[in-house]
Amino acid sequence: MIDVAIGNIKSGVFDRTVQNTEVATPEIRPGYAFIAMSIDPANKDLEDVLDAIKAAAKELGIEAERIDEQESTIVLPIEFSKRYV
Repeated sequence: MIDVAIGNIKSGVFDRTVQNTEVATPEIRPGYAFIAMSIDPANKDLEDVLDAIKAAAKELGIEAERIDEQESTIVLPIEFSKRYV
């Protein structure tokens, strides 16, 4: 695997410039927070942790939801979504 990575670096594959024609407009929602956490379906304790985070946020007047529970049109940056969703 490391040989492939080194080969890609030496070939210049990462030197090219990517043109982004679409610029995302950040959406700021007062009283809203997203939770980015990985939950192993086999570990039910993590669901309890998520519920505790949501409950604590609610007590502070903040709506919190896990990022993959969103039903909005918010588009996550590609790198963030690859790593955390």
